[in-house]
Amino acid sequence: MGSGVDPNEASHAIFDAIKSTDTRVELLATNELSLSLLKSLQKYSIHSQVTVKVLGEQIRMDEPPVRAVLDKPGSTLVHGVQELSRGAYDALITLGSTGSAIAAAKLYLPPLATASRPFLLATIPSQSGTLTVADVGGTVNPRLAFFRDIALFSIAFKRAQTGDTPVRFGLLNIGEEATKGTGVHQKAFSLLGELANELEEAGMRAVFKGNIEPVDAFSGPIDVLITDGFTGNIFLKTAEGAARYILSQLKASHGEDNAIAHEDYPGALVAGIDKIMIKCHSYSSGKALQNGIEQARSYHKKNLLESIRKNMLPAN
Repeated sequence: MGSGVDPNEASHAIFDAIKSTDTRVELLATNELSLSLLKSLQKYSIHSQVTVKVLGEQIRMDEPPVRAVLDKPGSTLVHGVQELSRGAYDALITLGSTGSAIAAAKLYLPPLATASRPFLLATIPSQSGTLTVADVGGTVNPRLAFFRDIALFSIAFKRAQTGDTPVRFGLLNIGEEATKGTGVHQKAFSLLGELANELEEAGMRAVFKGNIEPVDAFSGPIDVLITDGFTGNIFLKTAEGAARYILSQLKASHGEDNAIAHEDYPGALVAGIDKIMIKCHSYSSGKALQNGIEQARSYHKKNLLESIRKNMLPAN
């Protein structure tokens, strides 16, 4: 599992996620955690839908990602990714190291369409409904061409959910002007503008809204926000932290339950691969785990990957 979630909390979350469904869950855990999980699951009526597989290794958060994946073939993460690859699972949820999850996906899972490598795509609330943000932690220092990959996939992801509605997308930057940001960001600005023209010519309506400052990201001018994994991860975690603090203050002063909590948007899609893989926070709560399971099931039931494939820009 690669998580610090309490076994009792995890069991309750799984119960809430799969009760009254035909969903089956296999938990991958090390020996020390497996007994606690098995004991806790016995309290719930869904224990027949859940199995616990004991594995001897787990990748630590502080291990070099690629080396850890190669050196620990018996780890919960690598085993899970390999089972996903061969079709034993419809989806995989991991709560461990982000770098190792990306490395394992790159090594063992097939790419979707023309994606050059996996990245993280998150869906978060915004004034206009939801905002798709990518990359939020997969590649911290990408090459210029990767911005195009991220944008193509993210726009297709959004179109798969909204249909023919024009997708508005922008580039996260420190100012609106085309000359803002690093040299890579300035070139990415031009690249994404050209991509918007290509999409329009192909009949796939998309509007490039230019550079988007963080303060404007949630106010509704865009549906998709493109960024590198380093900046995107900081953006996402800062937004979560600020929202958690503000909502806690509102609850303290008004005695109201939080209308929106970060647990309601728990996991990022490991995008760019032809499999459904969800990366949840290592510090995820039981509620976040529950929503991660429900999210994965929804993606599978709605045949998300095929919808994305249909909405990708045709290869030249």
